[in-house]
Amino acid sequence: MNLFIPLFAALNRADVRYVIVGGLATVLHGHARLTADVDLAIDLSPEAARRAVEALRDMGLKARAPVELLDFAVPERRREWIEQKGMRVFSLFDPSQPMREVDLFVESPMDFEALWRDSMLKDLGSCWVHVASIPHLIEMKRGAGRPQDVLDIEALEEIVKKRGSTLAESSQGDWEARRKEQLVIGLRATPAQRLTWLESMIELAWNSGALPRRPAQPR
Repeated sequence: MNLFIPLFAALNRADVRYVIVGGLATVLHGHARLTADVDLAIDLSPEAARRAVEALRDMGLKARAPVELLDFAVPERRREWIEQKGMRVFSLFDPSQPMREVDLFVESPMDFEALWRDSMLKDLGSCWVHVASIPHLIEMKRGAGRPQDVLDIEALEEIVKKRGSTLAESSQGDWEARRKEQLVIGLRATPAQRLTWLESMIELAWNSGALPRRPAQPR
């Protein structure tokens, strides 16, 4: 079973407004590359945020930080995490499958209403998802400025050229410490868990058109 599609299906059932950003959004725009987690910007109004974490909790996900999961839905608590701990994302993980991890932004990386309005609706086969627009992705990745972000920007700009569209620009933070954590998570996973994650990524890349499907072999 795909590791990620059930997450999106659960959020859809809970009527959560979310937008996929980060590496997975790059894949879903058609650039084949591996990414360790699911980065989501969500509607952070208290009721909407509560529905989001409840949906993920009911799937078995737990908070990686030693805090109460539902505190994510309380604006004052998120503000404390940002100001006192420098938290940028609220990480949830699946104890039964360490390669299934979700990062929820504790503060939207840009105006959420604009992110939602301009997002692309993508069919993953068994559910639909909202993916950040290419201009918004580039805006976020330009600010992050890591080597992988630079490569992603080049790939996204190439996709735009092929589509004949235009781009916007801007800024955002640094993710190196977070990516090191993800490497540790991957090393702790069993070979079977890593294989399941790889198969899930390949399936999403196929569904997005980032990888061509093999033609059916004649019987």
